[in-house]
Amino acid sequence: MDSTWPLIKDVGGLLKRLKRLYEYEDTITRLFPTLPEQWSFSRVDALVLGYFFQTYSRKTVVLDIGTFAGRSSFYFATQPKVLKVISVDPNPLVTDEIEDISMLVDLSVDLESFQDLRVLDLARAALAEFADERQKVQLHAGVVGSRQVGIQRDFLESVDEVEVPVLEPSDDVSLVAFVDGLHTKEGVQADLEAIFKRNPQAIAFLHDCRGYWGPFVQAGVANFIESSRKKYNFHLFEHLGPGLEAPNLGIVYSDLGAVEVNNFLLKLQHPLHLSKLVLAFGVSTASHKLQRILRKAFTA
Repeated sequence: MDSTWPLIKDVGGLLKRLKRLYEYEDTITRLFPTLPEQWSFSRVDALVLGYFFQTYSRKTVVLDIGTFAGRSSFYFATQPKVLKVISVDPNPLVTDEIEDISMLVDLSVDLESFQDLRVLDLARAALAEFADERQKVQLHAGVVGSRQVGIQRDFLESVDEVEVPVLEPSDDVSLVAFVDGLHTKEGVQADLEAIFKRNPQAIAFLHDCRGYWGPFVQAGVANFIESSRKKYNFHLFEHLGPGLEAPNLGIVYSDLGAVEVNNFLLKLQHPLHLSKLVLAFGVSTASHKLQRILRKAFTA
């Protein structure tokens, strides 16, 4: 068999799922034109996460902390090895959520179109147009760790606490968490404690490990590792190669699950595997830009 076939096959799988993500993002833009795009993970983040699920040997249940418009939940649901996505958000009013963040970062949004809409309403509306992925996604109003709702708002005792699923390694199914909820040191630490308390062998990806929120997120990780009786590791994803920005991701994992995670991290640094990401990034970005140009041309 041609040695290039595995490369083509892997890149094809990444492109297929990135294309679905672009379709979902375009649906969100059509349904909610003024919604900030800054809150979505980047193309490079999507590539790293997609490549993890592509290379990880076990089937997974994903705990997605911080739903908002459902981009991450949808993307995880496109992955063949993901059996179910449990997406959790306190579900405040969209106007409250945007105002909360706008106090801290430069963000100007017309809030009039979001009156009375809650965060999970956005995800439900967009997911309704994607039947296959919708079957995998369970949306829950509540919290996993911290009961604080929003950076600027108080702790609420009335918020439901969503139980972290307990998965036995012997069942050949692992828990993978995506932590993108409350971006404070205390909030990140509380979410990690809730995840690993019930699943010591879980793997947790953390979003916003760089930029404005980076110091807060990384401080929460450091506090969790220092206070834990078990041995946990943290890896901040670095710049991967030419044409790719640094991922805005980190990963926390225990020594019990270190072998597979370390293998994945080594693959990211190997020239052959890195070439898959560079190729997939270039093709998907060019294809998406062309689709948008053609769409504008034919609707003008």
